[in-house]
Amino acid sequence: MLTLFLLPGDLVCRAFGLEGESEHRQVLRSFANTMIWGAITVGIALKFAL
Repeated sequence: MLTLFLLPGDLVCRAFGLEGESEHRQVLRSFANTMIWGAITVGIALKFAL
């Protein structure tokens, strides 16, 4: 389940060529996951609210 949750950020990091567990990869992965999952959550909330 955790792998699925972190997958979008991992894909973004791979696209930028960041491999391993560097600090830059961790920051980018956190940012990407926040943006992607936040957009999905807002979309679902708006669907139910409207």
